Amino acid sequence: MVKSKLVAFTVFFGEESYLLDREVQRGKGWPGRMVTYFDGSSTSESEIISALESQSFDGSEIAVIVDNAQKIKVGKEFEAYVAERKPKDVSSVLVAIYRKATITGVWAEAGRKGRLIEHKKYKPWETENIQKRLNKEAGRFGLTLSLDAFKVLQKIYGDNLQGAANEIQKMSFLVSKGGDITKDHVLSVCPRQITVMPWDVADAVSNKSLKQAMTFTSLLFRYMGDSASVPIVTSLMRQTERLLIGRSMLDQGKTKAEIGGALNMKPYTVEKQLLPTLRKHSREDLQTQMKKLCELEAQVKGSAHSKRTLVELAVHQFAA
Repeated sequence: MVKSKLVAFTVFFGEESYLLDREVQRGKGWPGRMVTYFDGSSTSESEIISALESQSFDGSEIAVIVDNAQKIKVGKEFEAYVAERKPKDVSSVLVAIYRKATITGVWAEAGRKGRLIEHKKYKPWETENIQKRLNKEAGRFGLTLSLDAFKVLQKIYGDNLQGAANEIQKMSFLVSKGGDITKDHVLSVCPRQITVMPWDVADAVSNKSLKQAMTFTSLLFRYMGDSASVPIVTSLMRQTERLLIGRSMLDQGKTKAEIGGALNMKPYTVEKQLLPTLRKHSREDLQTQMKKLCELEAQVKGSAHSKRTLVELAVHQFAA
């Protein structure tokens, strides 16, 4: 990073964990600076200010990385520090990771005073935005991503950016710099034997096809092992969110065109595919399902035991 482009505060926010995690790692490895890392779940505003105002033993400049900034209880002390700090004073810099879709308060003010950068989590149907993001990932390795290659990655990983980005990194060893990643390249590194995808589980669950949902879940765990837990739960959450939007609009008397516009679907597809599915669910049931899935997501991403069992029980419950 060029020093002239530095500012005192850089705040990243959003829900795309893969990109936010990458910002944390970049910050931790900042060359030429003494780096102090804090997790917002176990630190205070005073500790952050103290680290920013400290001096390194060898005279090097300071970088303070604050992850989970949204968990810090900030007050007047930090507000005053942000207000008084000059953006061009980069003898010490603060990089904050705010893991929420929206940002308010002093962290937003710090970002506006320096740099405020969003890492948005795109919905699976926001295909154009996901394609741009994956093309950007390919560009990191001096490559471009063909449309056919993107379609394969999208089918396999949906909105799972980390999974798709990992495959692109593998392909960077196969494709010469300046080259084009093709469908064949993707198929050469992605597991061909997987005949079903996490989205197939979500579709079967939403259609109340219990036997099919359990079969698809079993196949995914057979081929992917315990790593299947997260993409299955993520797919279920995204599908439930989509159905909840559609069901709510249907209850409000919205037209097929209006529902299709909100979900980026053609009215014909809404009528023939979405409405029959929506009629199998009530808004209350979908809200309850989403709450349980949020709890399940925390478990499968954490240190819970028997993650596969937890996922299989959830699939069975929601599809029954």
